[in-house]
Amino acid sequence: MTAMNKLKKKVLLYLIIGIFPLFGFSQNKNSFSLEEKSIYIVARSTQTKEGLVASSFNIQNKVLSHVGIGYVEKNKLNVYNVSNYKTNNKGSSLLKETFEEFINEKGIIYYSIWKYKPNENTFNSFRTKLDEIGSTVQKFDNEFRLDNKDLYCSELVYNLLKELQLTSFLPQTRELGMMYSLALGRKTLKYIPVDFFLSEKKFKIVHEETLSN
Repeated sequence: MTAMNKLKKKVLLYLIIGIFPLFGFSQNKNSFSLEEKSIYIVARSTQTKEGLVASSFNIQNKVLSHVGIGYVEKNKLNVYNVSNYKTNNKGSSLLKETFEEFINEKGIIYYSIWKYKPNENTFNSFRTKLDEIGSTVQKFDNEFRLDNKDLYCSELVYNLLKELQLTSFLPQTRELGMMYSLALGRKTLKYIPVDFFLSEKKFKIVHEETLSN
């Protein structure tokens, strides 16, 4: 049984019995190698209410609930991601975290790392764009709109890949139920799901891990 299948059964169990605390986990963070001048996407799943809501809007993988993007520098993987509850010392929801910080999240039960090796010009453009936006103050997009200046996690990753012509993914449109419709003030949602990058075959998984309680 694959790690993803085991995780799906685990998430289903949490949904059925309604248990959401984290009692601790084991990791094996040294079982994969890092490569410079590559684009990395790091995704995680958490057994929190917010995580379960996010994953329910996915199109392929009903587990992933948060995603970031980054690169390796001095043998350290930096992950840029937009948080819905944390800010940095500038008050920005766009965080630059180490890989260890990214997975050191309450309620995390799974993570996966994906890599694409572009040509040097594309990588340099990617790093420049990422460093530029990382130096700005960004607000989390509580309205989940694609036509404003605020961002949510998958929107950040999508925008960067789109600018570099590394994705052909198109935003999804979904009719909203009453609860989400009331919360967002509209009946339909045009959005980028957390798992959109799975449609890009150029990104290959290099490591995944289910974290045990």
